[in-house]
Amino acid sequence: MKSLARKFTYHKTGQSIRIPGMTLDYTTTGKVKISMYEYIEKLLTELPSDMNGSGKTPTVGHLFNVNNDAMKLLKPTAQLFTT
Repeated sequence: MKSLARKFTYHKTGQSIRIPGMTLDYTTTGKVKISMYEYIEKLLTELPSDMNGSGKTPTVGHLFNVNNDAMKLLKPTAQLFTT
């Protein structure tokens, strides 16, 4: 544990820590709960209106085929797909 403590910061039970995009909740002994609710909510509100809707889970075989001749997205739109 001491060698891990030198590499990583850990927190005592009872604390909840907010970092950009995440909340780390240490309020339950021996567990940490990681949530990204605020980040996801912000992401969804900033999406263009033409991306509203839903879709089925993509399970087709050609899902990861790359079309090298495809037109590139404009930078602002491409950034929406970057994590």
